[in-house]
Amino acid sequence: MVTRTEEIKNSLLSANHLNATTYYTKKDSLHSLHEEITNLQSSLKEKVDKFNELKTRQLELCKPISKDLVLKKLKKAAKSSMNESDDLAYEWLDKSDIDCDAKQIDSFIDTFLEKRIVHHVRAAKVERMENS
Repeated sequence: MVTRTEEIKNSLLSANHLNATTYYTKKDSLHSLHEEITNLQSSLKEKVDKFNELKTRQLELCKPISKDLVLKKLKKAAKSSMNESDDLAYEWLDKSDIDCDAKQIDSFIDTFLEKRIVHHVRAAKVERMENS
């Protein structure tokens, strides 16, 4: 019985030694795999956070713009185009003391009308939005 116990003990010791040696040789590769997994997990977390941030931004950008905001921007643009055409007219009037040929007059009229048409289109849109 004692010899049988000694044999079992020795077989367990040699199996444990073999397992310990095997695990010890694999320790470095397991450690590097653990580091790689940890790095991949942190990278995944960063990418998921970035994705969620971009998804939130996309939802913000895709939602309809409020009517008040559009109206405010359109009024500002209409005023800006009115000021541009007025500035152009005042500038031309200040220069008109000098002799102007038909080409310069036609050029002024074309430019002025373009800017004034833009203003009137924007003003009409403002009026339509306010009435709807």
